[in-house]
Amino acid sequence: IEAASLARVLQNEHPRAVAIALNRMKSRQASEVIKGLEAQVRQETFLLMAKGLPENTGLVQRVVQAVVEMCGKREVDDTVEEGESQFQHLAEILHLVDRDERGELLDALEQQNPDAFAEIDSRLYDFSDLLKIEDRSLQKILSEIDLKVMATAVYGANPLISETVMSNISERVRTMLQEEIDFLGSVTSAKVDEARREVADVIRKHDKAETLVWKEAK
Repeated sequence: IEAASLARVLQNEHPRAVAIALNRMKSRQASEVIKGLEAQVRQETFLLMAKGLPENTGLVQRVVQAVVEMCGKREVDDTVEEGESQFQHLAEILHLVDRDERGELLDALEQQNPDAFAEIDSRLYDFSDLLKIEDRSLQKILSEIDLKVMATAVYGANPLISETVMSNISERVRTMLQEEIDFLGSVTSAKVDEARREVADVIRKHDKAETLVWKEAK
């Protein structure tokens, strides 16, 4: 079902029903739908999702079925992956929402539910965001990260990320980074995750300071 159709149908529904429906969608689809809702409905819905929804299978099925019927469809994509964190789901939605709208939702959440805000905010940025940043901003970020941390972060990473990092540092630093990588040996996944989180924290710092330039979405 197209996001625009879903938004039109859900606009006049109770925010709780909207939240239940959004929770059964993929992050990208949910972000498009939530952008199509009026500000008040959008905010109330997001706060309810952050608070948590009851795992009432019967209720969820009734809500989803009603939405599908209203949209004139016969099937719905039950897309939130099993075991996926609710906070992670919301963070992925926010990551795809325009910056201004994201800020409004986060401000409202921080006031009403600081704990949920902290959980979601901590998931808004990740290591793969290096691919989404303009080169000049990326170079500034990379200059602030310790070589040992970056070497650990790129361990076993997507080759495209490693290539992006290498192409945005000087030849001297590239040589030093490669040496650090060669010295690593075996690295635990916990160490890699910790290093990547440090990189994400630097990205967060610059984005919140509005000193970060993101690439145009394709």
